[in-house]
Amino acid sequence: MIVTAQPVTVSGDWTATGKSSVSENEEIAGIYVYICGAVETPGVYEVKPDCRLFEAVDMAGGLLEEADINACNLAQIVKDGEQYRIPVVGEGAEYETEGSYSADGLLDINKASAVEFAALPGIGMTKAEAIVSYREEHGRFSDTEELKNVRGIGDATYNGFRESITVR
Repeated sequence: MIVTAQPVTVSGDWTATGKSSVSENEEIAGIYVYICGAVETPGVYEVKPDCRLFEAVDMAGGLLEEADINACNLAQIVKDGEQYRIPVVGEGAEYETEGSYSADGLLDINKASAVEFAALPGIGMTKAEAIVSYREEHGRFSDTEELKNVRGIGDATYNGFRESITVR
C-alpha cells in the first residue's frame, strides 16, 4: 500500500530544531523520498518503508517518454531522505550501466552510474557525481577502499555501504 499519491507540501509550524508541531502521540507511518528527473511530477513523496523505486516513480506520475530506465535500478528499495533522479536518454550515456550489479547483488563501482551510487547509504547525488568524476580522472578502481580517496567519503561513510559494493 502506498501512503499517498501526492507530493508532500513542505510547510507548517517548524521549530528551530527542525521538528514539526505534530503532537508527540501522532505516529508517522511512512518515509520521505525526493523523486526527480524524467518523471511527470517531481517532488517529495511519502511512501511505505519497503517501497520500491518503481512504485515511487508511479506516485510521481510515471516516467517521461525520454526517461532512460536502463540507467537506474527501478527494483531497489528506496531509503528515507534520499533523492532518486531518473535520467533522460543520453544523459548518462558515458557510463556503462548494464551489468552494474554482480550475481550476488553487489554494485560494481567500475560500472555504476551516478544514479546507482546515489542509492547507496550516505551517498547523495553530489558525492555520487564526485565518485564518477574521480573514476573518469583516475581510471578504474582496483579495490573498493579506493573510494575513500574521493572527497567527502571517509571511513564512516565507506563503512555504511562497503558491503553493498564490489570491484570486477
